Amino acid sequence: MTARRFIRFLRDTRAVSAIEFAFTAPLLVAAVIGTTDAGLMTYRYYDMDAAVGSGAQYIMRGAPDITSAPAVVAAGWTTRTQGGTVALDQFCRCAGKIAMCTVTCPDGTSPQGYATLSATDTYNGLFLSKTLSASETVRVR
Repeated sequence: MTARRFIRFLRDTRAVSAIEFAFTAPLLVAAVIGTTDAGLMTYRYYDMDAAVGSGAQYIMRGAPDITSAPAVVAAGWTTRTQGGTVALDQFCRCAGKIAMCTVTCPDGTSPQGYATLSATDTYNGLFLSKTLSASETVRVR
């Protein structure tokens, strides 16, 4: 009698689709969560990059006070976390080489002024953790 029940159990196909779904559902959920995680990280990077671009445009359009450019970046960076940083670095070049801004170049010309705006933040998602950074260097008049 038990052998017949066992054979009937092996031939029963009523719950096969439920068992197949139980095997594939975790993979599908992980794929959806991973895609969402990657999408959020990409969105946060592009938001940070756009904010740095706004600060660079602020400088290029003749900012009255170049040191306020990081505040422009911070105001445009909507997804910034507590650990997100914005930095401004000013430097000069003479014939393509870094030089002091207060000294005339060896060829008698004035040094060219530049400003680099950079932003850094860390993304900690469910599956992904990455340090995001963006920077732009513009010539200052």
